[in-house]
Amino acid sequence: MLINEVSKTTGLTKKAVEYYEQQGFIHPEVMENGYRNYSYKDISMLKEVSMLRKLDIGIADIKSIVFSQDKCKALAEYQAKLEVSLTQAKVQYDCITHLISNGYD
Repeated sequence: MLINEVSKTTGLTKKAVEYYEQQGFIHPEVMENGYRNYSYKDISMLKEVSMLRKLDIGIADIKSIVFSQDKCKALAEYQAKLEVSLTQAKVQYDCITHLISNGYD
């Protein structure tokens, strides 16, 4: 499958597809004419990466998840990091609320 078809199938831009290739998520066959031929495995990976990006997960964490032997465990580890971040954000929010309610000047 050529990149135009990949873009239509995945909803990703050509630039995004090329970026994910540079990041090592996919490895299309390079044909004699220099065009890339993307496999169904590449398409599946692009869809998975795209879904995780929509969850606002960074590339480094996505690599850890998709290349893990146990994806559920890797995703749970990311979830734990996210929970810590949420807790920190809640504490920060509460501090700001306290400052405002006490007339911070």
